[in-house]
Amino acid sequence: MTDKINSYERKRGISSDDVEIVNKVQPAAEVSKGAHEIDTDRVISTAALDEEAFMRDELEVILMEPSNENDAQFCEVNVNGDYRLLMRNGEPQKLRRYHVAVLAQAKQSRVRQKKIVNQDGSMGFQEDNVLSLTYPFQISHDPNPKHGAPWLRKMLANPV
Repeated sequence: MTDKINSYERKRGISSDDVEIVNKVQPAAEVSKGAHEIDTDRVISTAALDEEAFMRDELEVILMEPSNENDAQFCEVNVNGDYRLLMRNGEPQKLRRYHVAVLAQAKQSRVRQKKIVNQDGSMGFQEDNVLSLTYPFQISHDPNPKHGAPWLRKMLANPV
């Protein structure tokens, strides 16, 4: 039985002289001579920036205590990695407007039955679909009430 001994030759590594830099940084003096190129696909409008600032407003919110003893004493809200654990104890808590948007869209549906008497004398039930907030809340302070109140009304009216 013969043992093979593997040998290898180490090849030359990469030298910084061998690497061609594709997007070299130009000195400011050279850049000022030529025209600037603006990538219009990435330009953000002023309205979008204003909307982003509006959604980042910090509001004071009071989450109502649960009406049922089996309901959770807290709720979790996560918006793009900004996680909040909110206690449902009736105490004011600071939240960003985008967290409030999640609370306003968290709705549950139930059927309400109303007993009715038809024209022929028979009795029946009329069913209505009722939406309610999963986590009832109220805003105790809004830094931008002029735009915040209509925004909240619109969010609450949306039957999502």
